[in-house]
Amino acid sequence: MLARLAPVLALSLVAACAAPPASTGAESSGGIPAHHYAISTRSPEAQRLFDQGLAQYWSFDPEGALRAFTRAGELDAGCAMIQWAQALAVGPQGSAATMDARQARFAHEALANALSLAPAAAPLERELVAALDTRYDWPPPADRRPLDEAYARAMGALWARYPGDAEVGTLYAEALLQRIGYDPFLADGTPRDPEILSVLERVLTLAPEHPGANHLALHVLGASGGGGESGPLAARLLGAAVTCRCAPAATPAAASRP
Repeated sequence: MLARLAPVLALSLVAACAAPPASTGAESSGGIPAHHYAISTRSPEAQRLFDQGLAQYWSFDPEGALRAFTRAGELDAGCAMIQWAQALAVGPQGSAATMDARQARFAHEALANALSLAPAAAPLERELVAALDTRYDWPPPADRRPLDEAYARAMGALWARYPGDAEVGTLYAEALLQRIGYDPFLADGTPRDPEILSVLERVLTLAPEHPGANHLALHVLGASGGGGESGPLAARLLGAAVTCRCAPAATPAAASRP
């Protein structure tokens, strides 16, 4: 599976470089890639900021993502997906990520807002909100592993219902990685969860330029030990990040969020 993922990831960068970047206005000064995921909002500017925030989130910049999502919420306070995104941005991300009580409360309150607005949202949006609701609890438990497990199961069920939605697939792959602490391989190189590789392979076939799928795939390939094709592939990806405005694929790290 790993051998199949590497050429798919390489081809995704070829496709991204072959076409000019989408002119969505979502690019940020930090070289964040343009990204678009349509949501139920009447405000074009709120959509633009949502897209910007999602691109920043997939570039492992949760603080920047939250700022964009917060501005989007100021423009459309009735959009469930913007509240969903704010809750997503303060959640655990990366191998060392944790949530303190302030972050957990913020996520709980944002999800409560999203749930209250969900009846007016599109069906998939309502399901995304419901899935993310399994990831948080208030008061926060001492051990959040059951929440990570529940969220991975919820996203897996959603991916099974929407196998053509690259955003859903990337969220599912992220949930699977978070569940195992972003440590995808055993000491002997065996994947801890082969589903991660198959999901990323499928997503990159659907959307070769998806910033989150590319970032997660590079992390998985890097974690394989850097041997074989993964080392040269990482160098090509980092070079493409400059040329194609793909996000630099830095190692995920914890970030301090509200």
